Amino acid sequence: MKREASPSDFLMSSSPDIDTSSKKAKSAKDKAQHGTSSGSGAGGPSWTAEKRETLIAELISLGIKAGKPTEIAAKVGITTQQFKDATQNGKNNLRAKVIKAAGGFGK
Repeated sequence: MKREASPSDFLMSSSPDIDTSSKKAKSAKDKAQHGTSSGSGAGGPSWTAEKRETLIAELISLGIKAGKPTEIAAKVGITTQQFKDATQNGKNNLRAKVIKAAGGFGK
């Protein structure tokens, strides 16, 4: 059980109060210059279309195995057979289109 902080805890705090009002807010230009790391810098592996497609295919497979087709189909408003057709591997279906789209993403 944690105890509540007493007023003396606040008075004896060793950390100084920090004034944040003088800090400059980052502009969109500053953020664009620094960017975010995508894992491809400093000798890291780069993302290729094939790697993105493989990752998405694995995620879809895991999701299908973990999910309950009947419940998912009912939630989406399709039949269980339509769900199976849309997610079956090796067909030109929704699954294949999503995987191909992931490969073209980031160009």
